Amino acid sequence: GVRNKTLDWDELAVLEAGGVRVESHGIGHWPLTALEPGAAAREIALSKLRLEERLGREVEAFAFVKGSRADFRPEHASLVQQAGYKLAFTSISGSNGAESDRFRLRRYNIEPYPARTFELVLQGACDLIAVKDTVLGTYARRALNAALGTATR
Repeated sequence: GVRNKTLDWDELAVLEAGGVRVESHGIGHWPLTALEPGAAAREIALSKLRLEERLGREVEAFAFVKGSRADFRPEHASLVQQAGYKLAFTSISGSNGAESDRFRLRRYNIEPYPARTFELVLQGACDLIAVKDTVLGTYARRALNAALGTATR
């Protein structure tokens, strides 16, 4: 598989000191759909509590692990809100507006694109890429990663 090193507390402190705001992404890096409801609630709440204890400030945002439509359900967004987060991010490509659900925010991956390519992404020129975020697209991507030996948990 792919080596997936997580950051330690000292590395998180360096990021925070450098102006990068560290927020929550769960504890065990499991898609919430892989967990029983009680375990999902604990994953969401304990991650927030642990980060707040170590960082000494409120943790406001949650990013769904993997974050496609197959990796979280509406009840998970509710659990995030109940745990006291102010917003949550999916990995579904797209922009957000005033009407966007703040517990299901879309985002764009930042890649080493030339500036013009990134401008096009932000303008929606690459929105067909969002097919990967559908349930079928997610399962196809996972099957390909498993076949290539590049799957992560």
